[in-house]
Amino acid sequence: MYDFSASWMSTVSSGPYTFINGAYLTYEEHFKGSLEVGKVADLVVLDLPDIEALQQNPEVCFQMRDKVLLTMVEGTVRYQKAGYAF
Repeated sequence: MYDFSASWMSTVSSGPYTFINGAYLTYEEHFKGSLEVGKVADLVVLDLPDIEALQQNPEVCFQMRDKVLLTMVEGTVRYQKAGYAF
């Protein structure tokens, strides 16, 4: 099991760099890599108190099936859990 507490950068602070740099490396930063108007969005909304919950208990990853509230692919909602409104 990976020890998130040993990381030099937290999950929250590393997120933007991961997405923007990944898009930059593939020359796609003009239409993805950050959440902005006009850019495509692939994202998952999880039923967690905050992202730090994953750092505190990485085992939560194995129980994600019950925690997915919404998924979007290229800006289009592909899944929305019954009763969840955004």
